[in-house]
Amino acid sequence: MVKDRLPELEARIKVRNNSKPKNNEENDFSQLNSDFFDQVNELHADIDNLQQDINAVDRLQKDILASPQQDSRLDNQLNELTNSIRLRAHKIRSSLKELELQEDGKLLSEMSGKYRLKSSQHAAISRQFVFIMNNYSRLQVDYRDKCKARIRTKLLVAQVSFSEDEVEKMLEKNHTGIFTQAIMAETEAAKRSLSDIEARHADIIRLEKSIQK
Repeated sequence: MVKDRLPELEARIKVRNNSKPKNNEENDFSQLNSDFFDQVNELHADIDNLQQDINAVDRLQKDILASPQQDSRLDNQLNELTNSIRLRAHKIRSSLKELELQEDGKLLSEMSGKYRLKSSQHAAISRQFVFIMNNYSRLQVDYRDKCKARIRTKLLVAQVSFSEDEVEKMLEKNHTGIFTQAIMAETEAAKRSLSDIEARHADIIRLEKSIQK
């Protein structure tokens, strides 16, 4: 009697058919996995560059404060680096947001172990970015305070007497010529002090705008 092999063939077909979607899902996830880690590597590179810019800002600010008079070259370099940091930070925020949206995808949610791995990667990069930007904010606040102290010192050099409240009110004015209006710079020393005062005042205004953002 010939053995009926139909059930066996049907079983093989069923197994083969069931395996195809799984292979497709694995291929899809493999591509998604590759894209994810490409973005992670790019984020790490951007954060490294951001940290380098912040380190350069720290060095420049110290050079500016140590300089006896205004140096427009240093001021321009500081402005360029500040703009670079702002653009890099914006790019990193956008990339982190994009990565976060990808984590909500169906394929990732179906593979909980790999999803947790990617979620932890995203969280680690986010914490690193927040830590760096918090340090940068503290650096800016410290520089702003030192600029204010330098302005007060330069006012003394220019032999101009203002009360603490008057100095604070002038610092709050949103234009760099405010001290020109307040100081009659009759000597060369006073003129040099006035130039440095206005440069540091411009720094304070830029820093306050940056901190508010």
